[in-house]
Amino acid sequence: MTQTNDKPYYIEGRGIYVPIINKVLDMEDLRDGDFSRFFDWNEALKAAKKAGKELPTKKEMYVILYFIEEINGLLRKNGGSPLSGYYWSSSEYSRALAWLISFTSGNVLGITKLYPGYVRAVSAF
Repeated sequence: MTQTNDKPYYIEGRGIYVPIINKVLDMEDLRDGDFSRFFDWNEALKAAKKAGKELPTKKEMYVILYFIEEINGLLRKNGGSPLSGYYWSSSEYSRALAWLISFTSGNVLGITKLYPGYVRAVSAF
């Protein structure tokens, strides 16, 4: 699903326009099902780059998490799968650890880069 409408979605009750949602909903990179499997952090970075995208930073993941109900509603409406489970951010916690964020529970973990997580590659924010 590619969003052809460049206008940002207005989140009812939030009082702001959120152009970030268009970036999250751009699902061209998901057509081959490549991102439905688990990746370690280095594999996640490579997979996003291969798709011409990037992993969101930890701060950008917080924005996605804040609007997760709206984003998942739009994903369902447009034939996509809702975001749930743990997803890698591009932000490192330390040399051996990176940030992993759950779109199901809201947990944010600094965890070994070898841990299996999902990838949600996005266009530049």
